[in-house]
Amino acid sequence: MALQFKFFDEDKRTTTRNVPEGFQYHSALIGPADEDALVARIRELPFREFEFHGYLGKRRVVSFGWHYDFSGQKLRKADDIPEFLRPLRELVAPLAGLEPDEFQHVLVTEYSPGAGIGWHRDKAVVWACHRSVVACALCVEV
Repeated sequence: MALQFKFFDEDKRTTTRNVPEGFQYHSALIGPADEDALVARIRELPFREFEFHGYLGKRRVVSFGWHYDFSGQKLRKADDIPEFLRPLRELVAPLAGLEPDEFQHVLVTEYSPGAGIGWHRDKAVVWACHRSVVACALCVEV
């Protein structure tokens, strides 16, 4: 039986030494008030069920900048990144060693309680246009 990779020490505030190369963890990157404001705005987004080759995933998503169309197997232009998400680019860009405008795609995912995401591999065309991936988890106890 395979064990899940352990990212965090027991005190849940620091990363372990076995974090894969290139990974970083920053606890409390934004404050509670900023998190609350983001959550309020995110709740207003036009989420849709995640569609994957005719199946619906156990999550809802909305893409900005770019969107991968699984049925057409193409990367397509999506709506521009909303203004309220742009400060996050300013915040995370230095952590990734990039300029804020190099972040051209935002995927916002809503997982229902108990839903998760299994092992998967993203399409090569998606990685061809991304130099870095940044994940921000809101309303989550780590």
